[in-house]
Amino acid sequence: MFLSHDGSCGCCVRLAEGAQVVTIGRERNKLGQRGEKLAQKYLKKTGYRILQSNYTVKQGEVDLIMRDDETVVFVEVKTRKSEELVQGEETVNYHKQKHIAAVARQFIHAHNLHDFPCRFDVVVVIVPERGKPDIRHWKNVFLPPRY
Repeated sequence: MFLSHDGSCGCCVRLAEGAQVVTIGRERNKLGQRGEKLAQKYLKKTGYRILQSNYTVKQGEVDLIMRDDETVVFVEVKTRKSEELVQGEETVNYHKQKHIAAVARQFIHAHNLHDFPCRFDVVVVIVPERGKPDIRHWKNVFLPPRY
């Protein structure tokens, strides 16, 4: 096997010369989008209101921005087919937290939400090959790192 393109995108692997390109990234993206929709539906059922989804700025992206009463909630959604290797919430490491916090600061500033409390949640969605998805919601998972 060898990488298609110049290998910098990391999304495609060519099986043999002239063979069709298999896009791994597209399947992962579809899984992630499904997880985000399931997480949003779950949060709305529990009383949250959606402010924005997939908010993207130069510093990165936040999957969901919700309101829980007066609190602005920045939600990172982790979707997996299984958790054999690592639990979803474990992947929201310090580096990822810094990016989420930077995006949150941009959103707060852009929408003049300085007077509202905010928090950072993680929703883990497990979408098995067969069976019903499992959703776990972790509230106030981290405090924004200092710069």
